[in-house]
Amino acid sequence: MNWTLVGGIGTLLAASLAGALGVRRILQQRQRRAGETIAQDEDPTTLEQLLGATATMADVGLLDRVLRTLAHHAATGGHTLPALRGTHLTAGAITLLLDEPADPIPPFTAGPDALTWELDRHAVLPPAHDLQDVEALSVKIGQARHTG
Repeated sequence: MNWTLVGGIGTLLAASLAGALGVRRILQQRQRRAGETIAQDEDPTTLEQLLGATATMADVGLLDRVLRTLAHHAATGGHTLPALRGTHLTAGAITLLLDEPADPIPPFTAGPDALTWELDRHAVLPPAHDLQDVEALSVKIGQARHTG
């Protein structure tokens, strides 16, 4: 069994669930009246502890840079950005899952089907400070996957 693959899948799944839980709590708070609070246990649940321990910010940072790079290349090349349904991170590649078929925008290449674009995980990307003013593409909450 490839433990790197299993660990990677678990890591991104944990990060996705932690993010979804955080978004859910923010949305709950917005629906409350002024002064009303969300009932929370003082101690985090076992799931929250597990998610917090396995989430990796390195993958989140890389995905942010990739999406900002794509948005930058689309804007400078006059391309229309497709709607994203999710992402899939592996040890070797980042795959974007599209809502509708579209031709890939560099630095991405066509994936195995019409609804995927791929990028080598070690591709050279612009420095993060050059992309600060570029708005990243959105990925629907809970649709990012990671495999070692």
